[in-house]
Amino acid sequence: MKRKIIWFLLLPWLCYGCENDDNEFFSPDFEVFVLLPAEGLGDRSFVDNIYAAIEEVKLNTNIKVNYIIPESLEKGEAWVNQMHLLKSDIRPDCLIIIAGSQYTTAIDALNGQFGSHSVLFFEGTAREQPNLAQIEYHTYAPSYIAGYLSALKSDTCKAIVLAGFDAPFLAEYIDGFHEGIIDAGGSYSPPAFVSTGFSGFEMPDSAYQIALGLLESHQLIFALATGSNQGIINAAREYVSQRYVVGVDADQSWMGYNVVTGSIIKLYLPDVEHYIEQFRKGSFKSGNFTKTQAEGRTSFLLNPLVMKTTAIPESLLQTAIQKEAIYLINKGTALVP
Repeated sequence: MKRKIIWFLLLPWLCYGCENDDNEFFSPDFEVFVLLPAEGLGDRSFVDNIYAAIEEVKLNTNIKVNYIIPESLEKGEAWVNQMHLLKSDIRPDCLIIIAGSQYTTAIDALNGQFGSHSVLFFEGTAREQPNLAQIEYHTYAPSYIAGYLSALKSDTCKAIVLAGFDAPFLAEYIDGFHEGIIDAGGSYSPPAFVSTGFSGFEMPDSAYQIALGLLESHQLIFALATGSNQGIINAAREYVSQRYVVGVDADQSWMGYNVVTGSIIKLYLPDVEHYIEQFRKGSFKSGNFTKTQAEGRTSFLLNPLVMKTTAIPESLLQTAIQKEAIYLINKGTALVP
């Protein structure tokens, strides 16, 4: 999908886009501004899932939504730096939704200076600040399930993670996947990376070439490269022998119906609904919050064409949930409902 660059009026190089239509019959209760990563929409990653959740809520809520897709990370950070200057004709305060851990540093630099606005931050690890609600989704449990079930597809499974870059926020995925592989009787190699920074998430051609080399000695790749996953999955599809891939962020089975065992997904809709309703009522709650598979906020979505089933065994699900709880305790991570 061709990316649409949206410029926003606050700065010379940014503007409103993808809004509700304004007409004499539409009088919204408040405005929502949504800052997306520079990669934009169309790569079937978490960005597309957040967009879909907001659009679904918008259908049943009297709000005006403005999407901002910056031309680069630097311009996105500059937008964050000046978002306290946002003005709305509807009411003084706005709800700002920010997607992507790459904006963590810019949010921290504001020290809570958001003006009168409230900020909902997905996929980041900013420190606690007034008027900031941050939601982190724990992925150890679905990654464990993905590794365990996918390893069973090969008599002797050797697996590897191919990630966009060596990012700390991918550690839970990798650790859970590795334990699942081992418990299923397989083995794994140290992770490989597409690049050294966020650009690794939008380099499908490079990912394709790297994956081809890895598939010579690995039967399974955990594709942790969002927009670059298309290249990884294509390499598995075209490989001379049967190989498998685990997808991430959205249902990626359509990219390779015969090679994708399933995809690890996060379910954003309940949280988008909750915080938009809180803001509408004037009861927006700040803080850092975590969501887990036990709460139904993450899942390993099976590809039934490869896995020959549409359900995860209940015993495996409970094992994964218990292992995640132990993992988070060992990491010193407190679960905040």
